Amino acid sequence: MASAWLKRSRLEAAWEAAQATEPPTGLRTWLRAQETALAATLDTGQTIQSTSGNGRQVVFAEPGSAGPTPLEMLELWRELIDLHDRVKAALGESPTDAEIYAAMMAEVRPIKSVGSDHTLLRC
Repeated sequence: MASAWLKRSRLEAAWEAAQATEPPTGLRTWLRAQETALAATLDTGQTIQSTSGNGRQVVFAEPGSAGPTPLEMLELWRELIDLHDRVKAALGESPTDAEIYAAMMAEVRPIKSVGSDHTLLRC
C-alpha cells in the first residue's frame, strides 16, 4: 500500500497537471487517465519477482527500480479516484475541483504514531 506521503505527492502533481491544461482538465478525468495508462503497462510481460496470498501482493522485477511497483501505483491511482468520488458526494451539489482537491488533501494524512488500546480486553 502506498504511503500517505506518496499519495499526497501524486495528488498534488495530478492537481497541478490538470490545472496546467487549457482549458483545465477535471481532476477525476486526469486521475483516471493516469490509472488507465499505468494499467496498460501491467500487460507488457514484465517479470514477476514474487507473489503473495490472499493479501494479494505481486512484485515485478524492474532493473534499477527502487520505487513502488506498477501494481502499487495502480492501486494508488484507484484509491485517489475512489477518494475523489467519496469527497465529491460528501461536499454536496456541484463542488468545484478546487474544493474537491482541498478536501482530498485534508483527508490523506500521514500516520505519525500508532498505539494499542487494551482497555476492553478481557482474560
